[in-house]
Amino acid sequence: MPRVFITLLVLVTLVSLSAFASEWSEGGHVRARLVAIPDGGNGVAMLEVELEDGWHSYGQEPGDAGLPPHFDWAGSENLESVEIEWPETFEKREMDMFTVNAYEGTIHFPLAITPEDAQSDVALKLNLKMMVCEHICIPETLDLALDLKAANFEAPSP
Repeated sequence: MPRVFITLLVLVTLVSLSAFASEWSEGGHVRARLVAIPDGGNGVAMLEVELEDGWHSYGQEPGDAGLPPHFDWAGSENLESVEIEWPETFEKREMDMFTVNAYEGTIHFPLAITPEDAQSDVALKLNLKMMVCEHICIPETLDLALDLKAANFEAPSP
């Protein structure tokens, strides 16, 4: 398949997903949004994080230094749990005497959403805290919100 076709397909998919996305929450060197993924009723969403060029952040297991992102869903309504799938597309970096697992660019965190009541809408509210680093690290806090319709949680038809 030609590379141009694949690129266009990805862009069309991302534009169509924008209709199901929260507003971007902007930090000093990072921005993020929540995206609903209509997948036949399995309650899947995604956290999309974009780091400024030249900046990095850390994964679930940051290595010898750094802190993993902290996800606080406390303000959400009708939410039993969120299972985060941590991307493995990080880079091992040697920094002074430390080895760290760093994310750069755009990071996609798939989210499996379990509502308390599958017949009711879910109001996702995320307070995301993360360290972003260039030469030094600074803390960033982003607040995001996305409403998911109850139809996203129905069992798929046989």
